[in-house]
Amino acid sequence: MCLVVALAVPRFADCASLRIGAEGDESKLLARSSGSASRSIINKTISLDTAVSRKGSRRRYVAPPRRRRNPCASCTIGQYCNGAHGCYTCPVGQYGRNTGPSAFCTACSAGQNAPAGASSCTTCTAGRYTAHAWIACKAHRTCSSGQYVSRRGTATYDNLCQGCAAGKFSTSSNAAACTACPVGRSQGTVGQTQCTACADGTGAPSVGSAGCGTCAAGTFAGTAETSCQPCTAGQYSASGAHGCTSCMAGRFAASASSSTCTVCAAGKWSTAGESACTACSAGMFSTEAAAQCTVCSAGTFSATSGASKCENCAVGNYVATSAAHHCAAAPVGHFVAVLGSSDYTECVAGTYQDQEGMTKCNACPSGTWAGLPGAEECVAHQKCGTGKEIFADEAGTATSDTTCKLCDPGYFSDSTEQCKPCPIGFAQSSDGAASCYECGAGQQTSTKTVGSIGCSSCAAGKASPDNGACVDCAAGSFTATLGADSCQSCQSGKFSVTVGGSTCNDCPAGRTGQTSGSTECKLCAAGKYMSFAGSFLATCNACAENTFSDVPGSVTCTACPAGKHQPTVARWDCVDAPTTTTAAVALPGQTNATFPCPRWMESTDYSNYDSENLPPCATR
Repeated sequence: MCLVVALAVPRFADCASLRIGAEGDESKLLARSSGSASRSIINKTISLDTAVSRKGSRRRYVAPPRRRRNPCASCTIGQYCNGAHGCYTCPVGQYGRNTGPSAFCTACSAGQNAPAGASSCTTCTAGRYTAHAWIACKAHRTCSSGQYVSRRGTATYDNLCQGCAAGKFSTSSNAAACTACPVGRSQGTVGQTQCTACADGTGAPSVGSAGCGTCAAGTFAGTAETSCQPCTAGQYSASGAHGCTSCMAGRFAASASSSTCTVCAAGKWSTAGESACTACSAGMFSTEAAAQCTVCSAGTFSATSGASKCENCAVGNYVATSAAHHCAAAPVGHFVAVLGSSDYTECVAGTYQDQEGMTKCNACPSGTWAGLPGAEECVAHQKCGTGKEIFADEAGTATSDTTCKLCDPGYFSDSTEQCKPCPIGFAQSSDGAASCYECGAGQQTSTKTVGSIGCSSCAAGKASPDNGACVDCAAGSFTATLGADSCQSCQSGKFSVTVGGSTCNDCPAGRTGQTSGSTECKLCAAGKYMSFAGSFLATCNACAENTFSDVPGSVTCTACPAGKHQPTVARWDCVDAPTTTTAAVALPGQTNATFPCPRWMESTDYSNYDSENLPPCATR
């Protein structure tokens, strides 16, 4: 009976040997592993304490002693010594070169292999490999179509197959590399053996495309194209187009690959499928997206090509025809007042225009006229000349000339063409006079207003100092004769209160007139007198001592009555004669007499006295 015990060994192939010694030697179970070259044979000693007898009883077995010998002395090449267990064959993947007790096994290197009991290792042949020495060499795997060998196998490892990436393919086994899909074809799946043609409106513009992209706007792809092709100038396309469309009239595409057509700008036009717009000729215009140009109408123009609109002729200008390049200026005698005019207007009578291209006619200036329409200039009204004036209601107007007539007597005309009245001091008795003659000094015009036809002498009491109207002499002056050119002042001692007087009056007694040209004579103050008329003295005469005058304007002085006296001249009263040395008035032979002023003499009224002869007791 063979007992196999597995201990720390994955599996055992068979039972190698079992020895039982007569002297009680331990029995050994030798197990050899056949699963791995790196695993060694593990021995386990099993002690049999008892043996089973044929009769089923147990008893202790004791082996008889014997003579020992080296169990590995017989090990040959390809074996190894396992100590007391003896010689064992080197397993697969190992080799042994020594014999006897020193025999041992050595593992083969990667990429090599050896059968059990081998004395050397053998390298795997081309196209085969082994990753582990205990595994036999086997053929490299074959990479199928749709794959490629990303890593070529060696003796130690297998071929590494990799699926072709998207955009590539392979048709043969063990391909060294995948082939990129050509232009116009694509492959979006890994590990494919062919590429797919792009549908209309899509394309693969480069090799190795993982998918067909939609053709961009401005390009197209039909059944005949392998990639998206650009639209030619004058055409356009949207994205995904299988053909291009020609631009419609009034639009253009300047370059290839256009996604849209551009609208022709105002002033230009185009037919369908154009790569550029054409400028409108002078005399024409267009708005945006025009398929043709429009002719400018009469009254408008376009001076250059490419006009977006026709310009109105400016005021002062016109054009009568269509498709005009420019406008013409209105001729002299005419005008244009409205923008965009196709004709001009004639100046009416009374107006003129001497320049071309004007917007209005000018009114004839004052003193000129134009009797017919379309005048280039106005003619000056005729001059009536001296001694004439413009006839009433027939003065020159803007449309008619002037009618003249002679000035009437009392009037004249020098150069103003208007008869004017002779001013005061001047007269004219004839008609058609160019001037008036001057009245002489002391004369005046026959009328007291302007426009006199003759002159007359000034009356007494009047004078004409400036050859004008006779003027009354002022109070204090006079003229006694006719035709005086000035008035004379009243002499000293005389006066005149009359305006326009022909004589002066003497100053009456009791008054005096020192200055000439007086209108009144000065009243003599109290204490003074003037006994005759016509006095021209500066002051009135003073009353002598012991006389007085108590009334202003006295003709004579009165002697002091008895018992009274007045030691001072020019006094207006007498005082009591003194009985002592304090008499108010010094009598003849008395001096330095003093006496208080009586109350009735303390007067403040001295308006009738001059400043030099105030009463002695007057309050100053």
